[in-house]
Amino acid sequence: MKKKWIFADWKLPVQKDLDLIEALGFTDVVLGVVLPKTNKFKPSYSTAKIVAAVDDLRQLGVRVHIMAWIYRQKTYIRQCGDWMCRICRETGAESGMLDAEKDWHKGWGISAPEAAKLVKQVFAEMPCPLGVTGLSNLHQTVKPLLEVCDYGLGQAYSIWKPNSPDHWSHSRSTEPLTQQLTSWASWSEGGKPLVMGLSNYWAKRPARFGNLPLMDARQSLLKSLEGTRQAGADEVAYWSLKWLHGEGASRKIARQITADIPIEDATTNDPQLNQPSAVQWLLVQLGYNLGNYGPNKDGIDGSFGQKSQAALQKFRTEQKLDLTGEYTLEDLTELVNALRKKSS
Repeated sequence: MKKKWIFADWKLPVQKDLDLIEALGFTDVVLGVVLPKTNKFKPSYSTAKIVAAVDDLRQLGVRVHIMAWIYRQKTYIRQCGDWMCRICRETGAESGMLDAEKDWHKGWGISAPEAAKLVKQVFAEMPCPLGVTGLSNLHQTVKPLLEVCDYGLGQAYSIWKPNSPDHWSHSRSTEPLTQQLTSWASWSEGGKPLVMGLSNYWAKRPARFGNLPLMDARQSLLKSLEGTRQAGADEVAYWSLKWLHGEGASRKIARQITADIPIEDATTNDPQLNQPSAVQWLLVQLGYNLGNYGPNKDGIDGSFGQKSQAALQKFRTEQKLDLTGEYTLEDLTELVNALRKKSS
């Protein structure tokens, strides 16, 4: 990995948070400072407190990003833009970030394209890049917003939470590794630099769960990170700092794995696919024979040879895709969509 981000929830970090950030080697911290409680814009903290929190984080040598909830409402967007431009300037933030969640999707207020156009106008004076984060796959209402922002962060969640009302609705399409490839392909359609957003399992998943295999926090995290690498992501963001506190077994596992992720010196965050093993893995999941190359003798070796190319061309023909040559981002998107249909 080139960068390792952590969301500090919707609060300013206290000393135990700073200690954990340093211990786990995070390079970037996202401070949520405008809570999602009302469509009336109101920062959760004074400028002085935010500046002080950023200074504390800078003492650890980390980059700081300022995040605000966003709505499709004209007055809110104008107020948010004016304030974010000022606070990012005063703190010297690495970037600003807009959290486009359910209130952006709902449809009340102005249309998503109109709201995105207004965001572009109001945030024109930002002294740093502007990013957008949202749920796992790129929502149709978020796509116009990503187009006017500088980078995206898709929250590639692969969670099993016991007793959750919707936990039975999870399928293989939200499995660790599959979910990371799916999210990356979806957000890559915006053509912007990306960060892979990850979260952790809450508990051990029983083997009977939807006919899926037994899964625990360690397996989930390691498979998610493998999906991140196969997709070509070199920056990963965890949700959240609060989750990593405590003494539960899954939290301890998460902290250990997070701390062990090596961070390289340089950074090149390119949204284009740069890992052929991702395409190979998808082809194998769809039943194509790539030979017996690679450590698992399944054809996945990271070298896109003749058999891999032949399998890809066969997939293109079957899907009636007018594509030739080596794999492209469009191939990745079509492969992921085909896997979704197969898994549903």
